[in-house]
Amino acid sequence: MMNEWKIGISSVQYANNSSPLLLHGTIEENLQKAAALGYDAIEIHMRENEILNYDHIRQAMRETGVSISMIVTGKLATEGFCTLTDDRPYVEKAALKGVMDYIDIASKLGAGIVLGWVRGTIPANQNFTPYMRRLGKNLQEINNYSKVHHVPVVIEVINHYEMNIFTKAEQLLSFISEWELDNCFVHLDTYHMNLEEDNLSETILQVGDKLGYLHLADNQRWYPGSGNIDFISVFHALRAIHYTGYVTVECFPRDDRDDTAKKAIESIRDLIKQSS
Repeated sequence: MMNEWKIGISSVQYANNSSPLLLHGTIEENLQKAAALGYDAIEIHMRENEILNYDHIRQAMRETGVSISMIVTGKLATEGFCTLTDDRPYVEKAALKGVMDYIDIASKLGAGIVLGWVRGTIPANQNFTPYMRRLGKNLQEINNYSKVHHVPVVIEVINHYEMNIFTKAEQLLSFISEWELDNCFVHLDTYHMNLEEDNLSETILQVGDKLGYLHLADNQRWYPGSGNIDFISVFHALRAIHYTGYVTVECFPRDDRDDTAKKAIESIRDLIKQSS
């Protein structure tokens, strides 16, 4: 029987040991690792200005049968220090240009893009309104550009300890509707949801067909099934909204990264089976 959802895993070329990105190596190497572990897809954390050999990557995708789910834009903010709400116009412009570059990359690889940290954080004691207006205008440009290039944009809901824009799903849903972002979707993460939402499955039902992507991690941000989150209810809710997208592991390694990746997919498969 075919999987109801494609199971993905986070990947990056280089990262420190405190990162929740399990596969390390080149894109081609990570496609091979994912295939060996039984994953259907990888998401790629990278800079927007990396030079890629698209022919080699596509060949590795064909050989392994593993797809690329998302290109993640976070490094534009964490390494490039550019966000879409920055008070400095030239930085804001650089962030918008960088996101467009990510869309170009994703278009060539049949992937979507994740917008998380690149939206920025509003400075303390500042009025939210001008920042949200700035973000809305930039996201409209991103929305229109990505739609032309057939690249879905998923905006991640991140807990309030890390960000202060879109910390709950209902906030993002309202914003997407207000700004008419028809090619932008909600990206949920069970770790962040567990910190912010009253009920994970009810939140998924609320998001409904605007759910574009899902990260899986348990309450302590280890692999799904290692903690206290009720993933059975999560999978029931995904079925109820007829979600057919990716469910992607983004978690900290408990010990060895490869061993954690192996335990994660085994646990996810078991939880999906239990929820059937």
